[in-house]
Amino acid sequence: MLKNFREALERQPKRSQQTLDDIAKAFVPVSPPRRSLREEAARSTRYQRRCAEVAQIKSLAAQGQSAAQIARDLRRSHHFVRFSLRVEKVPETRHPPRKSRLDPSHERLWERWNAGERNAMALLRQVQQEGFSGGYKAVHQWTLSRRIEEAEQPEPPTEAVPAERKPRWRRADFLAGQVVWLLLKEDAGLQPDKRTLLDALTKKCAPVNEMRRLALDFRQLFRDGNAQRLDGWLEQAARSGLPDIQTLATSLVREREALLAAKPCPGAMGRPKAW
Repeated sequence: MLKNFREALERQPKRSQQTLDDIAKAFVPVSPPRRSLREEAARSTRYQRRCAEVAQIKSLAAQGQSAAQIARDLRRSHHFVRFSLRVEKVPETRHPPRKSRLDPSHERLWERWNAGERNAMALLRQVQQEGFSGGYKAVHQWTLSRRIEEAEQPEPPTEAVPAERKPRWRRADFLAGQVVWLLLKEDAGLQPDKRTLLDALTKKCAPVNEMRRLALDFRQLFRDGNAQRLDGWLEQAARSGLPDIQTLATSLVREREALLAAKPCPGAMGRPKAW
């Protein structure tokens, strides 16, 4: 019964898919993707062009031209001209990426990813064998980022889509799984970041408040093994306006007599067997 309830909780938020997508963009981050060879070549070309422009500006300044005149003649901003006159060496990037303990393992991760490995734990074991000293979280975040990149690529033309195409993975699919955990967690047990996420969900996704109330009531009912309180909960669920919760309630009504008649199971905190 508890398993059925968890499944209903997972399905219900996905009815607000666009809202979950919007929230997920803020709460499910993506690490920078690896540049392709074409992107690296384009980046190198831009850098060489920028170096040539800086050298030209320095040459004109050495000939006695003012920064304002150079900016007018080359149709470049005054800021760029002043920057060019100030630097000794043109930086390759103004915002270098932060270093990570996972950096040395990127090639191996990409090799296994391109070979079809999608399990974060399997990837973690492989890079740990090669000296990675970090934990599961870093590798899981990396795989999550790759999934999001793949999912957010533009859809191919309709005629090019094979009939057996797999469903697109979305950031919201990951978030929906977290929603169930949040709904069943008491306020006192929430970390600040999870509290912030729950607040965002309750503010932007109207059904979440009702789902949370029903979820906490159901969890307490389940913990107490109080089948006699089931009627009240079923009535509330039926009036909730949440299709997946209402469907669950309908199925439980049909099983009501069996649930109420179930005998307590020793060692299960007094919960009936059917629970």
